[in-house]
Amino acid sequence: MRCVRPLRQSASPVERRTMARSSTSDIGSIQGARLLVSIGAITGITSVLLVMMCGQPRVFLAMARDGLLPRSFFSDIHPVFQTPWKSTIVTGLIVAMGGSLLPLDLLAELTNIGTLFAFVVVCAAVLVLRVTHPDTPRGYKAPFGLATPVLGIALCLLLMFSLGWENWLRLFIWLGIGLVIYFGYGVRHSRLRQGQAQ
Repeated sequence: MRCVRPLRQSASPVERRTMARSSTSDIGSIQGARLLVSIGAITGITSVLLVMMCGQPRVFLAMARDGLLPRSFFSDIHPVFQTPWKSTIVTGLIVAMGGSLLPLDLLAELTNIGTLFAFVVVCAAVLVLRVTHPDTPRGYKAPFGLATPVLGIALCLLLMFSLGWENWLRLFIWLGIGLVIYFGYGVRHSRLRQGQAQ
C-alpha cells in the first residue's frame, strides 16, 4: 500500500479517476466470481441432495430384500408409482431432521468423509473381485487395469486425511453404529450370507 500512495498523490485528477474506476471494476469482478461460486455451490448441493434422496431409498430396498433391514417395511413398493415409498419417506425425514438441526459445515464434512469412504470401499471391492472372481463376466472394465482402483484408493485416502480428526471420529462412530445394527440384526437375517454359508 505504501508504494501505491505516492503514485496516487502525484497523479493528476484524470489519472486518479481512472485508478478509482479500475479499483471499482476489480471489486465488481470479485463480486461476480463470488456469485458464480455461490451458484455453483447451490447447484452442486442441490444435485447431491436429489441424487441421495433418489438413491438412498433404493439402497434401503436392496438391504431389505437381503434381510439386512426389516423386509415388511423397507421393501414395500408403491402400487402406482413402483417406488420404495416408505423408504423414501424415511430418507426424507432423516434429511429434513439433519438439515434443520445440524450446521451446514458439519453436514458438508460428514458428507465428504462418508462419500470418500464409500469410494474407497468400492475401489477395494474392484480389487477383491478381480482376485477372488477373475472369470466373472463384467459389463464394464476399469481402464488401466488394477492401477485405477489402487489410484482411486490412494487419492480418496489423501483427501480423507486432509479432513480434521473430528471427522474421523464421527466416521468411526457411524461405522460403529452400523456394525452394531449389522451384528445385532442383519447378520442373522441376510439371505446373501445364508446362501454363502450353504
